[in-house]
Amino acid sequence: MKKYVVFVVIFMLIQAAAACDIKISVHGESKKDYHTGDEVIFKVDVHLTHRNCPHGIKATQFTGDGLELLGATPWKKVSEYDYVRLVKAKVQKNADSKAVLKAVRSCDKGGAAGSGEIQIK
Repeated sequence: MKKYVVFVVIFMLIQAAAACDIKISVHGESKKDYHTGDEVIFKVDVHLTHRNCPHGIKATQFTGDGLELLGATPWKKVSEYDYVRLVKAKVQKNADSKAVLKAVRSCDKGGAAGSGEIQIK
């Protein structure tokens, strides 16, 4: 009986985990510091950990702190549960010491959020 209870608790904890894993990085060669007006291409990788997400990959929302979002490639499915997309952004005048691209997926399975940061001079 104890083993069954432990199994149920572990299963519930796994279900409470984020429904997606989002990683954002600079695509290509990264600079140590960026300046106002610089354009940056970010690579966004999304892995659907629960596999049967009720929301399509297009439900992913992007925002930029200190960045103007200029455009993005269509999502590319790289495996059954993995997607990738490139997002182009421009460093804004009001950026402080860093600029951040954020991606958010909301759903009843926990959703997920990820961010990629660059340093501003």
